[in-house]
Amino acid sequence: MMRFLPLLFTALAGASAVPKWDFGNPIAAQSDVYSAPVESFANITALNITLPVDHNGSTTDTFENRYWVDDRFWRPGGPIMLFDVGEAAADDTVAALGLTHQPAHARANNALIIVWEHRYYGQSWPSRLPETYSPDDVAAYFRFLTVEQALEDVAVFARTFKWKDAATSPGQVPWVFVGGSYPGARAAWARKRNPDIWYASLASSAVVEAATQNPWYYEVQLQALRENGYRPCADDMVAMAKYIDAANNTQIIDWVYMVRNTSDAVAGAAGGALDSLGTAENAHELLGEMVTTVLVGALLEYQSVAFQTTPYSRGDLGYFCGLMGEASGNSTRGVFGTMAEESAVAVFAEAAGKNLDRILRLNNGQISKRDLLGPPHIADRQILHRRGAAESGQQLSARQQQQQQGETFDPCAADAETCRPWLQTMTNSWTYQVCTDFANLLTVPPTGDSLYPRKFNSYEYMRQWWCVDSFNITATPGRDLNRKYGGWSMASSNTLFVDGEFDPWRAGTVNSQIPEAKGRPRTEVVPAAGQVMTDTVFGMVVEGGAHCPDLGIGWNLSGRPAFELWNKALATWLPKFENHTVSNTTAGTGPGVSSGSSRAASGAGNEEQNGVAGRTAGVVFAAVMAVAAIVVV
Repeated sequence: MMRFLPLLFTALAGASAVPKWDFGNPIAAQSDVYSAPVESFANITALNITLPVDHNGSTTDTFENRYWVDDRFWRPGGPIMLFDVGEAAADDTVAALGLTHQPAHARANNALIIVWEHRYYGQSWPSRLPETYSPDDVAAYFRFLTVEQALEDVAVFARTFKWKDAATSPGQVPWVFVGGSYPGARAAWARKRNPDIWYASLASSAVVEAATQNPWYYEVQLQALRENGYRPCADDMVAMAKYIDAANNTQIIDWVYMVRNTSDAVAGAAGGALDSLGTAENAHELLGEMVTTVLVGALLEYQSVAFQTTPYSRGDLGYFCGLMGEASGNSTRGVFGTMAEESAVAVFAEAAGKNLDRILRLNNGQISKRDLLGPPHIADRQILHRRGAAESGQQLSARQQQQQQGETFDPCAADAETCRPWLQTMTNSWTYQVCTDFANLLTVPPTGDSLYPRKFNSYEYMRQWWCVDSFNITATPGRDLNRKYGGWSMASSNTLFVDGEFDPWRAGTVNSQIPEAKGRPRTEVVPAAGQVMTDTVFGMVVEGGAHCPDLGIGWNLSGRPAFELWNKALATWLPKFENHTVSNTTAGTGPGVSSGSSRAASGAGNEEQNGVAGRTAGVVFAAVMAVAAIVVV
């Protein structure tokens, strides 16, 4: 273990000069990229780097972080492109890599591909487990899951990476950070934080505005539905949410039974949870998860495809709204506008159940029934294994019960085999990030029409259930990311921001369409290498596009204009790369601490080291949880 630690603080500084690479002579012309055969990446295997759990040195613990390397398109001296997977295990991304943008980027630029797994996801976990399932112990386990710790992970990796005796230092060859959604924000932040390491970044659907809560995600969805041919169906969704808000628990449970009884598949997915609601200690929260999961079914893939039809989409929205349209006789007033409320509620339940049944049938094992109706969460385990108040039937929060005399939690570290499957999940990790520095808690608008019931999706409800009860986190989420990096007003160089027209996360990006963002003009004219964009945004909003329109398996369809703009930018920036000294100082990971660098790369934008440039960052954005599960960016 100790032999790796000196590397964390050792510079790979300006070694001997590397022959200047001809970045204008790619393996294949860009026009050939679109017709190139799909590549198989089945043979690339996971590698590991040993990293400190805390880059600030409060503990000597280390962990193994996974990454993958593919050099089939690389010519030594060419760029190194790190594709950040973000808030998920990287295995599925690697398996499907041939269908994504990444091989095309590498082919067009003679690049080395690196796929990176984020700390606390997949198999990249600290090994030291918490003593118990208690909120305080679990929070202590996750305390090093921060934006800054994770940004330092990739900085350390880039400084120390070696491959086949070729020049790989960020001071010798350009390193490019590619990411979409939360990884897109990481791409933008990484370039600003460590410009001597990250020469350029592609920030797709980059949610850079860290806000306490986000009502806009659902607001823009509802507006888009109403403006693009789905108004009657959208109005029915709003009416159903209003019904749930006005109903008592008995009425709501009866309605969920209607949905469950639609098919054996849905009933099987729901399991016996519904039958035990009457005696469950956390009955209200479990009911909320069930209800919101049922309601979100029609919009389950909206974030990914919006109104597009692709070979890889199911068409959930069209199917569900088609059923509702048939029931109303395709009336512009929808189901709730053409029949009595009791009948409309039953019709909605049947349509929702049929839609969930269809999703289960069409997924071909890509999503489990349990995942569809709510993934395991640490709060469930805490409640199931609590002692004391649970036996007396008192309805108290996790924190209140923990404080009660004689109350204990089951051991975790002493029963690792049982604990790990509950603790080390994407759901828990992302919940913790949402409850702390990334923030972005998805909530319904406080007033007006809403796609989901307020009783189960208000800020107060979500905050208590996910943050306070699970981790005993009472501080307001969202720390200093906006102050440090700029949020909506982020000033950047050598960074392209791409968004989709209908992406509900667009509200939290520099291409935001909401008034609160006070958006800047957008340009598709490639800026000079190192030019810091303060008054304008170098970016593109893909017409008809959804979330990360240029990165997914449809990158060469709707996302093709963005792909071409990105490669045009690289053709401008890469030839300006010059050898430079890379910092030998590990960047601090605390609030407001920026990376040190003795000399930034030519064109790297030294201005970025002087703090946040441009206008004052906007306020509150928001959110990432919804439903029985969490909506990940």
